[in-house]
Amino acid sequence: MIELSKLNVLIIDDIETVRKVLTKNLKQLGVTKVHMTDCISEGWTILEEGIASNDEVHIIFSDWNMPKGDGIELLEKVRKCESKKISLIKFVMVTGAHNKVLEAMDKGAHNIIHKPFDAKIIKEKFELIFGALD
Repeated sequence: MIELSKLNVLIIDDIETVRKVLTKNLKQLGVTKVHMTDCISEGWTILEEGIASNDEVHIIFSDWNMPKGDGIELLEKVRKCESKKISLIKFVMVTGAHNKVLEAMDKGAHNIIHKPFDAKIIKEKFELIFGALD
């Protein structure tokens, strides 16, 4: 069983409202450690700093389309990373496009969240990815 309060979550989305709603939903579920950024490069820095400080990110929620790089590029970079602590991170693509599911799953996403979403949907995704929740 996974304890959501022990998860370290990274949210990458260029829309502040989406970051805030996702964070609010995660906190409702008991997640206490959430990092947020609006761009891929800063997200990558958060991943690397987490490894360096033994405070690794456990799951990434990334938007698909962003002005400074897209989530699929980040997903590919994560999966190809030589560090297993990064390449094995759970990855959830957040998108409003329903036609992107197969591409994201083929590239290594663990699941997809379609906008709009709520805490119930996020909980269901956690259960699919991690199994039973505590």
